[in-house]
Amino acid sequence: MKCPICGENHVCSYEEAGLSETCWCMNEHFSKQLLGQVPESEKGLSCICKKCVERSR
Repeated sequence: MKCPICGENHVCSYEEAGLSETCWCMNEHFSKQLLGQVPESEKGLSCICKKCVERSR
């Protein structure tokens, strides 16, 4: 999976553990500024990586 902001490959931490029904991002805060960086074509389709979330703080 590629982050729509930085383009780096990343894997959902829960997918690695085999728990695909939830993800770390379900409990994460995504600022409007960060979400605004996601291209329209990727909104709602691609996961923002944890590195990008941490960099936005």
